[in-house]
Amino acid sequence: QPIPEQEQQQHSSIFGTLDTDLTSVIGHSRGGKTALWAAAQDQRFAMAISNNSGCTGAALSKRKANGKFGETVRQINTVFPQWFCRNYRRYNEESELLS
Repeated sequence: QPIPEQEQQQHSSIFGTLDTDLTSVIGHSRGGKTALWAAAQDQRFAMAISNNSGCTGAALSKRKANGKFGETVRQINTVFPQWFCRNYRRYNEESELLS
């Protein structure tokens, strides 16, 4: 859904006045994943603070732990299917193929 023009102008004026060397993005859980992705994609963020971003966030998704710790790709796709695109499900059993 497109961002309304008035809101775009508000965000533009905010970014025009921020010191991007000191600007960070923060999030928790799914928001933590979003914070990591935003900082990786947008150079205006100097830092990302991700709290408890879990599987597919700061935690490793490719590890083989025999189900003894952490979430697997299958688990997060099953519990929160709305968080990821359908194509991500093909890695449920083959997370080592993620690049």
